[in-house]
This record gives sequence, structure tokens and C-alpha cells, in this order.
Amino acid sequence: MFTLQPAASETLAHLLTRISRVARRRPDVADRLLDRASANAFASGNTAVGVDALYARFGLLEPRGQALQLLPALEQAGALAAAGHFPVQAARVCEALGRIAYQQGEYQLASEQWSRALDLSEVSGHLQTGVAARIGLGQIHYAHADWARGLRQMRDAGEQLAGTDDSYLAAKLALNIGVGSFETGDLPAAERHFSHGLAAARRDGHRVFDPQEAVYGDLSFPLSQDLVNALYNTRNIQQLYSHQTEAINALHEGRNVIISTSTSSGKSLIYQIPVLNALEEDRQTRAMYIFPTKALAQDQRRSLKEMFGYLPGISFGEL
Repeated sequence: MFTLQPAASETLAHLLTRISRVARRRPDVADRLLDRASANAFASGNTAVGVDALYARFGLLEPRGQALQLLPALEQAGALAAAGHFPVQAARVCEALGRIAYQQGEYQLASEQWSRALDLSEVSGHLQTGVAARIGLGQIHYAHADWARGLRQMRDAGEQLAGTDDSYLAAKLALNIGVGSFETGDLPAAERHFSHGLAAARRDGHRVFDPQEAVYGDLSFPLSQDLVNALYNTRNIQQLYSHQTEAINALHEGRNVIISTSTSSGKSLIYQIPVLNALEEDRQTRAMYIFPTKALAQDQRRSLKEMFGYLPGISFGEL
């Protein structure tokens, strides 16, 4: 997370190496050290070092879901880097701002920031930031379910990355190409790229967790055979995970539920199954779906439309 190629100075590069060792055990201490290094550099007028230290801090906090707090500092740092004609540092800030915007569902802003990062990387010849920006632009296409265009961006990034030694970006790129390959039905390519991503992550020193056996649960009420078929034919689901059944059972009993789980853990089924089950029993059933982004809403709409195709007597137009 602290591999800046190049860092603004040799002194900073050595400091980041030392802090990265601390970060594995005490990320809170590493955060304070990076904050101090950035503040001291800006105070002494060393903009490039200040921006790089701030970008390293972003790299520490972003995987922990804490990067949003750096938004004002990053915006100010970006202005300073641009005014001081530091294109590498300005590109890094744009790349970071693109990630924050993407995570907030601001896809247009993310696209603008990543496009700017790509332009700056080409001007400065800074390969890593250009690759990261292309991956981001590809992810925006993914978010709109435009898998083919997203894959083209990812493959362009792969051509840029070829021949370099950056395990972090190699892992990130391989996983994203794997996702795009999976979504476009190229399962052999998906498996190959996921394997490459795992190998690159291991080279980069990321901890690899052993897979755990899935824990399944049972519903306290029966689903119709049509709904069972819809789950199987659209998502290949034959069993529900324990957190899904626990939540769905609670909803069936009239209780309120809040779900907080990792990505791709099947949260959407927790509300889709009760709604579809209720709609089968009473066609006057109404449900309000609220999503933070249009892209996510469209994705869920497509998913529901597929399932409705297996529910006789219910047309998608009744939504």
C-alpha cells in the first residue's frame, strides 16, 4: 500500500518502508505517522513529499473504509500539486479522488477524476497511476453492467502494466478482468485470471485466508415451487445461507431487520424473496425499493425482471 514508484524523495521512500512494517501490526500508529509526515512536509513548503505522504495515508485508510475523511485534504493537495507543476503527485490525487467518488456512487465525478489522472499519467510518464485510472474507468462500465466496454478498459490497463513489477496492481487488475470474464460467460478466462490475481496478492504480501465451509439455514415457511425454480434458474441457488434465512424468517414474522455483510454475500435476496413471496400470495402487495445510485437500481431491476420470468401470472409491468 506504500509502494510509490517513485516517491518524491529517497528520504520519504525509506520512511514509507518503515511505516509499512508498523501498519501491519498497528495501523492506527501508522496513520498518525503518515499524518505527521504529510503535515510537516506541507508546513516546510515541500509539496511533492506532502502529497505523497497523504496519498500513502489514503492507501492505508481506504481498505478500512475510512478514506472519506481525507477528502478535504486531498482536494487541497491536488490544487497545490497542480499549482506547483507536480504532475505525478497531481495524478495520484486525482486517482484517489476518483476512488472516493466511485465509492459514494458519484460515477460522473469518478470518471472525470480518473480521466484527469490518466491524462496526467501520460504527461508525466507515470505508469502505475495510469493503470489504476484505467481500472477505475473499467469499473464504472461494470457498475452500469457494460461488461464488454469495461473489459476493454481492463485489457488496455493490462497492456500498460505488462513487463512491470507491481504485484498490487497486477492482483487488482487480474481480479477485475476475472469478474468481467465471468459476467460475459468466459468461465475458463475468469478462473485463469482469478488464479493470477491470487498469485500476485501472495507476492505482494497480502494475507490469504483459507476458504471456509458455507453455513446454510432453513426457512420457517415454504416457498412456492415457482419461486424455488426462479432462484435456481436465475442464480443457481439451491440453498440459502444462514444469515439469509435468519433475516428472511425475521421479516416473515413482521420484525424489522438491518443487514451488514460483505460484498456478494446475498443481501439482495433477503428482501427480494419476502417481496416475491408476498406478491404471489397477494397481487396488491406493494414494496418500495430505494438505492443510493441509479446504476445499482438498474442492476436490481434487471435481476427482478429475470426472476419474474419464472413466476406465472405475474408480469414485470406490474412493478
